[in-house]
Amino acid sequence: MNVVRIAPTVLLLLVPVFLLVVWYLRGWRNVQPDYMGVVQRNWGGKSLASDQIIATHGENGYQAKLLSPGWQWVPHLIYSVRYEPVVQIASDELGLLVSQVGASPPVGARTAEYKDDFGDFQNLGTFLTSGGQKGRQRPVLRPGTYRIHPIAFLVITPSRVYGIPMDSALRSKKAALSLAEFHLTPEQVRPTVVRSRSIGTAA
Repeated sequence: MNVVRIAPTVLLLLVPVFLLVVWYLRGWRNVQPDYMGVVQRNWGGKSLASDQIIATHGENGYQAKLLSPGWQWVPHLIYSVRYEPVVQIASDELGLLVSQVGASPPVGARTAEYKDDFGDFQNLGTFLTSGGQKGRQRPVLRPGTYRIHPIAFLVITPSRVYGIPMDSALRSKKAALSLAEFHLTPEQVRPTVVRSRSIGTAA
């Protein structure tokens, strides 16, 4: 019986090729239609400043750009990906936004300053470069589906809270996070329906 022997030098070449193929295949990620891919750089980049939680120039940490639905390749080990649901606001709901990134608002301000450039807050890069501020945002989100960065923003609806809290106290309650943590009731994040009163005519 003939036995095929592999020379040690050939074996030394095959091992790194095999590892490279495995590394390449592990880098493919499939983002489902109702989810977003949140990319985190684990090593190889510069450190973020102490007051930042979003990397905008390839630093280590959560990246500003989200992965859209479909198959995409992300270098394995260098980056990791977590999947978060898109924000879905029902027809009888509103969405309140709380920014976890940006400049500090002026002392005494109840809401952050809004600029038209922010749009519906789906472009995080524009929000950061145009002077977006931390805290509760002035506009509310209308019914619909939004791909809003879940690290940069928390979106509060009557049925759930979207996003990943960076505050340590809120983060410990992530699984059971509710409106009560933000001192809100469901009625405060539902649209006000104004019904017209019919006026009877005199006989």
